[in-house]
Amino acid sequence: MADVEARVTRITLVAITLTAAVMAGTGGYLAGRYARLTPMLPVHFRRGFPDRWVVKSWSLVLMPVAIQAALALIFGAIVALLLWRAAPDVDAAGEDVNHAPRMRVMAEAIALLSFVWIAFQGLAAVQLVGLWQVGMGGLGRVYGLGVVTAIACSVAIGVRAMRAVGRSTSSAADNSPHWRLKVLYVNRADPRLFVPARVGIGYTLNFGRRAAVVLLGLVLLVGVGVPVVIIRLVTR
Repeated sequence: MADVEARVTRITLVAITLTAAVMAGTGGYLAGRYARLTPMLPVHFRRGFPDRWVVKSWSLVLMPVAIQAALALIFGAIVALLLWRAAPDVDAAGEDVNHAPRMRVMAEAIALLSFVWIAFQGLAAVQLVGLWQVGMGGLGRVYGLGVVTAIACSVAIGVRAMRAVGRSTSSAADNSPHWRLKVLYVNRADPRLFVPARVGIGYTLNFGRRAAVVLLGLVLLVGVGVPVVIIRLVTR
C-alpha cells in the first residue's frame, strides 16, 4: 500500500481531492434545489419554449451526479491501473525496463482530465437547474463557454503530459507482427493492457485483451452516449 502511495504525485492527489469536492458540491446543490423546483419539469423544447414535461423525480434531478459518478469510476479505474503499473517491469525481450515515470505522468493527466470533465458536469447541473426554473430558453452562454474551456484544458493537459513523457523508446513489440493498421496492437499472449505506442509518444491499448475492448466501450458510452442523451432530453 505504501509503495502505491509513493507513486502518486501531489498533482494527482490534488486532482482527486478536487474531483471529490466537486461531486459532493454538485450533489448538495441539486439536493438543496430539489424542493424549489416545480412538480413538472420541462424536458423538451421547441424554439426555446417547452412542449413536453415530466414529473419531477430524484433520478432526473440527480442525473448529473450519476454521470459524474460514472466518469469518476472509469477515470479512477484507469488511474489506479496506471499507478499499479508504475513499477519496474520486464519487456517482451526479457529486459528490465522502468515505466514508472511515464505511468505517473499519465496517471496525473488522467486525474486532471477527470477533474475537468466532472467539474463541467457540475456546471451543467447549475445551468440545468436554471433552465428548469425559468422554463424556457437553453443552457445559456455559460454552458457553451464551459464546453470550450473544458476542451481547451483537456488539450493543455494532453500537451503537458506528452512533453513530460517524451517520445517512447523502441521495444521488441515495435516491429512485431501483432500491429494492425500500424497503430492497433493485438496480442492475446501479451499480459499487458497498455503497451508503448508504435508511432509517436505515450501508450496504447492491447486489443488482444478483452479488458481493453470493455474499457474503450465504457469510455465511449459514458463520455459520448450519456451526454448526448441528456442534451436530447433537455434541449431538443
